[in-house]
Amino acid sequence: MNKKSIQLTKIEKGTFLKGSIEADTDIRIDGVVEGVLKTSQKIFIGETGKFKGQAIAKNIDLCGKLDGEIHVEKKLFLTETAILTGDIRVGSIEIEEGAYFKGKCNVINTLGTSSISPKMKSLDPNVNEIETSKSEEIIQESIA
Repeated sequence: MNKKSIQLTKIEKGTFLKGSIEADTDIRIDGVVEGVLKTSQKIFIGETGKFKGQAIAKNIDLCGKLDGEIHVEKKLFLTETAILTGDIRVGSIEIEEGAYFKGKCNVINTLGTSSISPKMKSLDPNVNEIETSKSEEIIQESIA
């Protein structure tokens, strides 16, 4: 059986990094990172991981804390322990019960336009409607 080897850039618990990481591998954060993360693959932020800045990736799984701007080509997954503060632009999003998210969310489809109605009703009785903007950019441009 031919198994594809998985390459991983990892920041361990107890490590603090300030700056930019650009990789063609998956990135796992269990320590603290401030700056820019950019990969053509997945970013995984573990329960002990904390990130502040801009993150650009194909997929992001968040179990820890993230404060910043996120561009995800495909899927953003927030586990029950995730804490996300900031604006996001994603292909799709999955949020487990217990996760915390505060910010703006722009869901785009593969054509680069919003995949939800420009105006939709809010479940909050104090808000009449939620405005969503149509994006003319494709996340690939952010990754390139």
